[in-house]
Amino acid sequence: LLAGLSCTAISVLLFVIACCYPPWAHSLFVAGQALQGAFPVELLSEQVAADLAVGASKADAMGIFELQGLINFLPVFIFGFVASLIQVLELRDYTTLWCVVLVVNTS
Repeated sequence: LLAGLSCTAISVLLFVIACCYPPWAHSLFVAGQALQGAFPVELLSEQVAADLAVGASKADAMGIFELQGLINFLPVFIFGFVASLIQVLELRDYTTLWCVVLVVNTS
């Protein structure tokens, strides 16, 4: 978990550096995208739900996994709205945005 979160933070740092050094931007962006794959959020939520369901009855276990499915949908809805808002802004320089993401990610 900590290694995955660290890889995600490093990937955002690479995006910030890519904004500052355009000649390296393509390589840094590819490396950052690769590092983001090291933290599979879906697997983490599945593991938490499985741990909670171990001691529960069958009905409660079903409810836990149904709730897990709903909780997995919320970030898609929220971050989808944020991503759409960012696209509407038509930014030309993403440095500030990536710096904000880096601060949020490391806090």
